[in-house]
Order: sequence, then C-alpha cells, then structure tokens
Amino acid sequence: AFEGWNGTIFAYGQTGAGKSFSMGGTKEMPGMVPKMCREIYTKIEDIQSKNPNVKFLVTCSFLEIYNEVLYDLLDPNLKSGTNKKKGDTQLDVKEHPQLGVYVAG
Repeated sequence: AFEGWNGTIFAYGQTGAGKSFSMGGTKEMPGMVPKMCREIYTKIEDIQSKNPNVKFLVTCSFLEIYNEVLYDLLDPNLKSGTNKKKGDTQLDVKEHPQLGVYVAG
C-alpha cells in the first residue's frame, strides 16, 4: 500500500463464524483492522519524521454483506450481528464512468 497501491482484506464464511470479530475485535482484543491502522499510522509517522514533505492519503471502508444487503460496519448506529433490521443504513453499489464501481453512502 505504501507504493501507491490499494489493499483489501476479505473475510468470507458462515454467519456466526467470527469474521466481524476477527476484523474489528474489541478494545481489549483489537482485530485486524485496528491493528492494521495502528501499523499504517506508525509507518507514516516514521516516514514523515525523515521527510516531512511526504504526504499520505489513507481511506478505509469496513463493509459487510449480510442477507444480500451491504452495511457500513463503521456506522456507530448500526446494530450488530443478526440484529440488523430494515431501518439500518443499507448501502448501494454504484458504477461511475470515471470512478468505476463504488459504494454510495
């Protein structure tokens, strides 16, 4: 990712297998996403301490497809696990001629 490429972590499996927990974790036991963020920002600080003119752009999406509906797991109002309801924020996948495929929301 530090060479200018995008990165993806993809978890796939049955409901209740622990994918969201493995990715997000808890405050006491951080998952892959918080650990990855900590490593990214540590590396950015290290690089910028040697060259303060270097700029970085970091973006992150944390999405789940559940019952064929796309959810933003970074939304603090989202109910967890199988408690998702129709009222929760459901996202749409769109296609743009210049941007390509993206998630709106």
